[in-house]
Amino acid sequence: MNPMTRGLVLTAMLSGALIVGAVLLWVTEVIGLPLFLGAVVLISIAQMGVTMRILAEQKRAWRANAAARDDRSPGDGFDPMKKYR
Repeated sequence: MNPMTRGLVLTAMLSGALIVGAVLLWVTEVIGLPLFLGAVVLISIAQMGVTMRILAEQKRAWRANAAARDDRSPGDGFDPMKKYR
């Protein structure tokens, strides 16, 4: 398993554990419904942010590897039809 996949799996497991903890606190009436919903929203936003950062880092690494190999792919500024225009 590569480090990016491991990071995504760990992030999902951690946020799942935090949400289960929030549910248990809500069920045992330690926290109220508004605090529970706020906690779930914050946990979800945090997981989304971490996931986006991991995926952006993976995309950046992929582009760096493609540039090092001098691969030409759509969207990198290479226009194969340029000489015919």
